[in-house]
Amino acid sequence: MECEPHLLPVTNEVMRLRSAITDNEARLDIKAKGFWRRGQTAFYDVRITHANSPTNAGKTTSSVFKEHEKAKKRAYLERVTEIEHGSFTPLVLGTNGGMGDECKKFISNLANKLGEKNGDTYANGYE
Repeated sequence: MECEPHLLPVTNEVMRLRSAITDNEARLDIKAKGFWRRGQTAFYDVRITHANSPTNAGKTTSSVFKEHEKAKKRAYLERVTEIEHGSFTPLVLGTNGGMGDECKKFISNLANKLGEKNGDTYANGYE
């Protein structure tokens, strides 16, 4: 596992989305080998949000988390898959508790991996 890894530089690649991060100093929060698939590098970016803030008035907590997940994917997914040949998962968490669907999948997979390593089973409701 590596914290705040630099991404490979964008050379001649053209990103479809204008929101894609193409800066050569771009970093993500976490890099881990083989988390989702054997031999594949997984990248993660963490975002903490306050779902009850005035800017989110009238939105459900799950829709706020989903918006943040989509924003992170627009920024990094294409670059990670096309240049790094890895996977990208946004980890969105709320200040008042809760997390986005992508983060729930991550936590569930992590718990299962730790359970297998320690000879335990994971029986939480995230799956």
